[in-house]
Amino acid sequence: MPAGLPIDHSKPLSGTMAPYAEQVLVCTGNDDWLSNIEDENSGDNLAADIKELMGRGGTYSDPYHKVLITNTSLPSSIPSRSEVQTTSALTRAEDRGFLYGVQDVKGVMVLICGHGGRDMRCGVLGPVLREEFERRLDEEDFHVLKGPVDLGDEQKRETIEAEGNISGTSARVGLISHIGGHKFAGNVILYLPPGLKKRDGKPNELAGCGIWYGRVEPKHVEGIVRKTVLGGKVIEDLFRGGIRQGGEILRL
Repeated sequence: MPAGLPIDHSKPLSGTMAPYAEQVLVCTGNDDWLSNIEDENSGDNLAADIKELMGRGGTYSDPYHKVLITNTSLPSSIPSRSEVQTTSALTRAEDRGFLYGVQDVKGVMVLICGHGGRDMRCGVLGPVLREEFERRLDEEDFHVLKGPVDLGDEQKRETIEAEGNISGTSARVGLISHIGGHKFAGNVILYLPPGLKKRDGKPNELAGCGIWYGRVEPKHVEGIVRKTVLGGKVIEDLFRGGIRQGGEILRL
């Protein structure tokens, strides 16, 4: 654990997750961003465009279906094209081939707040936790994937899909932008795919859920992987909140 970080250990964590229904990840390939991600690239960025449409007052805003929009360090699946200067350019007919169809995420997703441009605590802890999660998941025979998701080739989709057992399950670990609660760093969200099995082959009770943990230190990662990812159990001392498919909020 990096020394000298002012982490709040005085308040209970349970219930500190702000309710939401879905999370949108913008794959930037970067590990950090400006304090307000909408200001990246002078305001010309995908997160800003989505927030304008789906945020408060937007065309597709729904106060009963909050969408959490975050940047992530995961690499973009769309190749860099110097001639495409803005996200709106992708609506042109000649660029529509870059708009891939929707796929379910069938691997384990670990998202860690690493937004140093917003708060130093997450900026310091995020990369350390990412490295530890990658190491521990690899030790448990997960396929830890680091490249972009291949959305264009049906024959390659098995590289990003889980098969329901541990030996065939992929995982991705990424840093994300601000999700609230920097004083509870490290903040980690685990998304466990539907159909995920426990090590003994039985259904994982948390399959299809998103679990939020706070005050996560490197020493906790092995236990999180074994108890939550592999065992389907919530670690109460770290639990901030959770969500089921469909937006149902989990509480202890």
